[in-house]
Amino acid sequence: MKGEAANIWCSQSGDLKPLVKCFLSIGTGNPGIKVFEESLVKFLGQTVVDITTETEETEKRFIAKWRKHYDENRYFLFNVDQGLQSIGLDEYKQQGAMESATER
Repeated sequence: MKGEAANIWCSQSGDLKPLVKCFLSIGTGNPGIKVFEESLVKFLGQTVVDITTETEETEKRFIAKWRKHYDENRYFLFNVDQGLQSIGLDEYKQQGAMESATER
């Protein structure tokens, strides 16, 4: 997304930060319980840790890159806890289900 925006608004410099006044991030929520591994022990021992760690690391990297916006309260993250596990990022036609999950 950042690359696409930079190509549109600052293709020569590639420096998007001075142009961004507010950054809004919409999270996809908790992935729920899915069968990732054949063994429950492997699932609990590795998959959950990997998911949690990756999400936390992604957020940390993002905040580090956009520190000024974060420090100036110009970065907002909206996330849902449950309800969007079966809805893909490109399924905008399921707006009703998305609204329902965000109103909980």
